[in-house]
Amino acid sequence: MLPGDADALLKKGIEALENGHEHLALTCFEQAAQIANSPLLASYLGYCRGIVRGEYSEACAMLEGAISQDPRNPLHYLHLARVLIASGDKRKAIEALRRGLQFSSNDALCAELDSLGTRIAPVFPSLGRCHPLNRFLGKVFSKLGMR
Repeated sequence: MLPGDADALLKKGIEALENGHEHLALTCFEQAAQIANSPLLASYLGYCRGIVRGEYSEACAMLEGAISQDPRNPLHYLHLARVLIASGDKRKAIEALRRGLQFSSNDALCAELDSLGTRIAPVFPSLGRCHPLNRFLGKVFSKLGMR
């Protein structure tokens, strides 16, 4: 648990984030982090640093730290995935979402995963996705309704 002031700042930051005020949320989370620390606070702070400031590597490190301290909280995985998406690393974002879904079925994780979309596996996984055989058979199977 966080001390009273840090808890109030955390709640204010979460409310600001829900209303689309990312810069205010970042300020609240940074002030709360000076008072106390928790995995939830680290998760929100890392998310805001990645989204607002573009400090992707620092944000990912903070979020991984929050995950290591509290691995069963799906919110940490959602924040990590969103930072990874913002940094342009869709593959790692999908991996983070799937790791989060291993612990609990969360609607936000499922919705984020659905919005990213996943590609169908190639017909021959040992060949590259761009291999002519995979491309041709993929199109044929799709036309026949087998994919």
